[in-house]
Amino acid sequence: GDLDRTVFNVNTTPRRGRQESVTSDPNTMIFISRVAQEPDCSVCVNEGSGQNCNPQSLSLTDPSNTIVEFTCPLPQDVFSVEINRQIDCTKSSCVVSLPSQYSADIQFANLSQPICAEKHTQIKVKNLDQKAELMSRREDEKIENIMAQQSFQLDMSNCKPKTGDFGAMTKIVLQK
Repeated sequence: GDLDRTVFNVNTTPRRGRQESVTSDPNTMIFISRVAQEPDCSVCVNEGSGQNCNPQSLSLTDPSNTIVEFTCPLPQDVFSVEINRQIDCTKSSCVVSLPSQYSADIQFANLSQPICAEKHTQIKVKNLDQKAELMSRREDEKIENIMAQQSFQLDMSNCKPKTGDFGAMTKIVLQK
């Protein structure tokens, strides 16, 4: 008799990924880095023939209106996102909007301590819907990490240094 020549069948299904629209202020850089080995996942920018994908990291130096695509359904388990923003050194205020069910671990690093002629640099963090501050420190005081449970405002007002410059790096890590 005749034998069935079909050894196996292959059915393909589209990969379930996730797209995020990224809108940022000028002078903002976004770094997406892999933090877990599994599962197989890449981060991509652009679409069609101009798409650029990388399984390890992606740097967006001008992400004003960009679509970022992840090739896995839960990219937050695989990648971390770091947002760096160059801040005007005389006065700056940033609003960080958190998605629902997320919190932000706010970390300060590389704080410089200029000698100021008139006043100290003030660094303040407060929730948007509250008047009370989560944190208020001068540049010469130790700053611990802060956990924000909702959208918040980060204010930095600077002195006019007699010597040196004011500098601070703020890293905000979103957690679910």
